[in-house]
Amino acid sequence: MRALVLAGGGMRAAYASGVAHALQDAGERFDAVYGTSAGGAMGAWFTAGQAELGTRTFAFATDPVVLNFRRYLLRRGPLLDLDHLFWHVYPALVGFDVDRLRKAHNPAYVTAAEVESGLCHYFDVRKVADPFLVLKATSALPFVTSGPVRMNGGHYLDGGIVEPVPVRRAIEDGADDILVVFNRTPGPVPSEPRAVTWMAGRRYPMLYAAMKRHHALYHEAQTLIASPPPGVRVQVLAPKDTHGVTRLTRDQDRIGRLLESGRADARALLDGAVESI
Repeated sequence: MRALVLAGGGMRAAYASGVAHALQDAGERFDAVYGTSAGGAMGAWFTAGQAELGTRTFAFATDPVVLNFRRYLLRRGPLLDLDHLFWHVYPALVGFDVDRLRKAHNPAYVTAAEVESGLCHYFDVRKVADPFLVLKATSALPFVTSGPVRMNGGHYLDGGIVEPVPVRRAIEDGADDILVVFNRTPGPVPSEPRAVTWMAGRRYPMLYAAMKRHHALYHEAQTLIASPPPGVRVQVLAPKDTHGVTRLTRDQDRIGRLLESGRADARALLDGAVESI
């Protein structure tokens, strides 16, 4: 079973978007796609056969309705407006085709962290009533967006809190040929600022342990990728340089360079020039 695993990272997911575009252009197919946070959205575009359109969504980082620091500082609304992004930009301005997603041959699993239990849930966005609701949930960062998303009988936040790189689930599902796409340069991931973790933990106590261990969860995924179970092959793509792109970068030149890095690295992998990057 061949699987594609896409990590999150906000605007850094431009790298994964570039990778997905190159893979789709080359006709690459996977038996299952797994994505968390922004990687979940890129996985949905890929599964719908619209990866090229997915790359265009990053242009809306400059849209003040989508991302607005002034609005946030003046407490007039969220820093990142996911409702506008997923129910207006995706379908109306870029052209996300939900029918194509539903007809896809492979599942597209997107993670979300349940506030009540602290557990990670996986949703196949082909089969849910509203795919955009799941994409909103996996992207819902504490304090940055409008809060937890109500669905499936609970409330959900960013899947990356509890499952930053969903490679273990891919292996558990039977994948033995896996391509993992990171959106960070290789190496340790710093822990979140203690004040942020503490405030988030007070509001969402069942997620507090995962928030404190986020860097450790990321490291555990890296360790599993480096030493997978017998019979499992894992290839990795990760940017050598993020070009200064952070989770909330708006600079289109930097984002564009990161997108192109993803395309170039995927092409090099497919051409056999490298085994992993």
